[in-house]
Amino acid sequence: MSFFSSDVYEATFAVPLCSRFRRFLDEGEHAELSGAMVELPTADEPLTVFFDGEPLESFVNDDWPADDDPSRDEPYGHPVAEAIDFQELPGWVPLATIAADEEHVLLAKADVEPVVVAVWENQSESLRLVNEDLDAFLADLDV
Repeated sequence: MSFFSSDVYEATFAVPLCSRFRRFLDEGEHAELSGAMVELPTADEPLTVFFDGEPLESFVNDDWPADDDPSRDEPYGHPVAEAIDFQELPGWVPLATIAADEEHVLLAKADVEPVVVAVWENQSESLRLVNEDLDAFLADLDV
């Protein structure tokens, strides 16, 4: 089973996903766009975003290793995965990780349309608006 499916997201985050975000996950849009470049309000230059992969998977997978595996080149999971309390952010779910950035992650307000995209700033534990519409955000990606 894929961790990037609407069923998994709804069960993990207790969020009834809107139809647009369901399509984004279930029709494979997230995989097609992974690795695209995007301009974010937190950065001076475009950054690579990943809509799949182990760092994003760690937000939905409770079974990822607590200790780093020395045989791996890098630790599994995103450092912010355990820092965000999604119960305090009703309707928000992880959308994408940002290159090697360990302080920020993109979230989506996935229970209503249009789907709002924001960046989580771990240091301030706050959200910063990126785009009020997922489709407009995706259209701005440099694939």
